[in-house]
Amino acid sequence: MTQVSIEGKWILKSGIGAQLLPNTKITAEFKGGRLSGNGGCNQYNASYQQPQDDGFGKIHIGKIASTKIFCSEEINSQESSYFQALQQVREYELTDEDLIMPYPSPWRYLLFTRQ
Repeated sequence: MTQVSIEGKWILKSGIGAQLLPNTKITAEFKGGRLSGNGGCNQYNASYQQPQDDGFGKIHIGKIASTKIFCSEEINSQESSYFQALQQVREYELTDEDLIMPYPSPWRYLLFTRQ
């Protein structure tokens, strides 16, 4: 049976452009209603809730707060795209190895793999 818990540490593989910039690692850790990680430059955190009304697959991510480390314009742009996408996520799907989080505008998805 596929694991149904979103909790754990994840690394972003794709979903915010053609490909991730070299030497950047975008992470997400879901634990006890708190989301934290690295956006490629800055540490971030937010709350998250998983509504139980229809069970599996729904999520609401609260407002993201992050540190303000100076990074290149290119890395800042990638990080901003990631944060914007993450704020739009309303559902997710888990496979054996991956976390898929679709978001609109344009229709895409964040693809994470377990760390």
